Amino acid sequence: MTATSRPTAVTVIGWLFVGGGVLTALGGVMGTVMSLLVPPAPRSAATTHLGQQAPFQILAYVTEHMLVFVGAQLLFGAVVAVCGFAMLRLRAWSRSVAEAITWLALAYILAFGTFWVWSVASMGLFNGPEHLRAFGLVFLFFGAIMCLAFAIPPIVIIRVLRGSAIREAFSGERA
Repeated sequence: MTATSRPTAVTVIGWLFVGGGVLTALGGVMGTVMSLLVPPAPRSAATTHLGQQAPFQILAYVTEHMLVFVGAQLLFGAVVAVCGFAMLRLRAWSRSVAEAITWLALAYILAFGTFWVWSVASMGLFNGPEHLRAFGLVFLFFGAIMCLAFAIPPIVIIRVLRGSAIREAFSGERA
């Protein structure tokens, strides 16, 4: 199958994966540079009221092990970009890998949304003065809206990847 007979959805998703993989890898490069330039704060600096809360302990752990996380991010970005290029070539395996990556992205978005709500609730904003309660509600509202907005593209991509036209396009190539 040539590029002209490749379904438009495959082309769009393939290029989204290439671009997303490159941006993910660049984020990993930036995380590596920042980790090397700005060392993590010592644990004793995280002993404030917020630092004792579980979500902030998780963030401190992530900061302390940033190089491991950015290494995984670099690897993941490379896998996503390679998958995107393989989709553009209609490699049969790439549809399944793209769907798995998209499910992982959706799970990450939903987990981040849950973490966001947990973090805001842990700050005690809802037990404080009126202006802090209002801030907490706005924080939660916009966080929920952003997570929902970021969840829509993966849901659409999963639906498209599971469609019969896409399955047929990939069935002609035997990996």
